[in-house]
Amino acid sequence: MKIERHTPPPLRGTSPNLGEERVVASSRRLLIIACASLILNFQLSTINSANAQRPCRDTVVHFSDSVCEGETYHWAGRDLTYSGVFYDTLTRAHDTCDSVSILHLFVFPSIDLMLFYVPVCTHKTGYQLTSSFYGEHQQWRSDPPDPDFYIYQPPNYAFINPTQPTVYTVHADYRATPFCPDSASITINPIQPVKAAFTATPSSLDYDHPRLTLHDASTGNRSTPYGGWAGRNWFIDTVRLPYWEPDITIDISDPYPDSVRILMTAYSPTCAEKTSIVIPFNKDLIAIPNVFSPKADDNNLFLPSIQNVDYYHLYIYNRLGRLVFETSDPTLPWDGTHQGILQPQGTYNYRIVYSHSYSPAERHTLAGTITLLR
Repeated sequence: MKIERHTPPPLRGTSPNLGEERVVASSRRLLIIACASLILNFQLSTINSANAQRPCRDTVVHFSDSVCEGETYHWAGRDLTYSGVFYDTLTRAHDTCDSVSILHLFVFPSIDLMLFYVPVCTHKTGYQLTSSFYGEHQQWRSDPPDPDFYIYQPPNYAFINPTQPTVYTVHADYRATPFCPDSASITINPIQPVKAAFTATPSSLDYDHPRLTLHDASTGNRSTPYGGWAGRNWFIDTVRLPYWEPDITIDISDPYPDSVRILMTAYSPTCAEKTSIVIPFNKDLIAIPNVFSPKADDNNLFLPSIQNVDYYHLYIYNRLGRLVFETSDPTLPWDGTHQGILQPQGTYNYRIVYSHSYSPAERHTLAGTITLLR
């Protein structure tokens, strides 16, 4: 009997050389793991290198401060005396990130306080007292107290009216709390008001006699350097006259205007006031009556009133146009006769040819009627 040995068929999914294949598969897995580890280590090394080269963000701190002019600000080993923006950088020991401090420094200028005063001579007299510092933090006082002491807003000027020599003091600084403070004082005497007034004679001028007499009637004026050491200045319009006496006489020179303005400025040591008077020139050069009667006690002659006339000629005609009287003498009247014969009652015509004394070359004519009564 023949015995045959049968080898069982391999299981599905297995190899006849199962042990060998298992070894190969294990080696492959180890190789894959090694490669993956190398790749991961390379990536981590790249990331760490990038992190080492990337700069971090610096720390920046801003702050502000101020000092007064003449003071020194000590900061970061420096002595600062002027306004500006200053930097200080601190580098850390173990990395590349810095700490930066930025100082904004402002130096307040010295106040250098001064006081000024200007007389107020109109309405309520006194002084306007002004400080050179235009700021809100100012304190005023007077010694002795001035009852009219009034501080305006903003408080860099005040109204004062001392009745005796008074010391005015102001304290000023930049803030409500003392900061760069300064103070100034001034002594001011009582104000000395002045009232300007003068008289002018005559009140109107003739062209042939343009002379004025002026009298200073001011009160409170006294000698000052501005008033010619006499407390006054005289002007014709805008031209100052070379006189300082209280009483002067002046002639108005050609060309003659319609009027002339006389101005006087009166001075005291603290005040000045102006006043003026307008003096007209007489325009009624010839006044002519319209009726006369030879038998009357008065107004019995026909005589025009003549002023400021250089040339004069009078003609009188009767109703028929016949010349019955003429004269070039402004003082010679018509008595109502012609060649010694009484002329009848009625209306007569007159014509006057004349020229002004300030323009003798220009001739003018006046014409009208006069009634003769018997």
